[in-house]
Amino acid sequence: MAATILGSALPDGVTIGLDKKGVITSTMGFSGTIHGVQLSANGTAQQIWAELEKVNPLAAAAAMASAKKRYASKKLQTRNKFSLGKNPCYVGAHDCVHIACKNDAAIALCNDNDYPIQPSCDYLGTYASDIVVYCPGWSWFGGAHPGSCGQYFDTDNYNVVVRESRC
Repeated sequence: MAATILGSALPDGVTIGLDKKGVITSTMGFSGTIHGVQLSANGTAQQIWAELEKVNPLAAAAAMASAKKRYASKKLQTRNKFSLGKNPCYVGAHDCVHIACKNDAAIALCNDNDYPIQPSCDYLGTYASDIVVYCPGWSWFGGAHPGSCGQYFDTDNYNVVVRESRC
């Protein structure tokens, strides 16, 4: 497995939705079924999950309980983990969107294709996990502390970026 540390330039012709401070402004599209509830929404995974909690709080609670049980059976640390599942995460042509954003950390999906793509949300999460594991380092955002950042390129001409971001 190879991951490229951030610092490379965007390919020619790729423009992304950024504000004047370099923060991604485009939003991810989502349409799928989470714990039996059909949901279409835009935003990060956290925003989409909040929409599920608003639309069907019982399904959201059941999905969270199911995830906690699944992680407990694998003897993993119990946290409030949720998943958008194998549903597609949508990004337009030549654009980047935040997949997830929490505290000072962001996961972005960047599409280098001339057409929109919809890779599996869960599959994108494996790239982010690999970056965290294989690209450790130090962060100076708000003081020195351990962190990770990197960029993983898929053969289908898109990439996943893990970096610090105030999103």
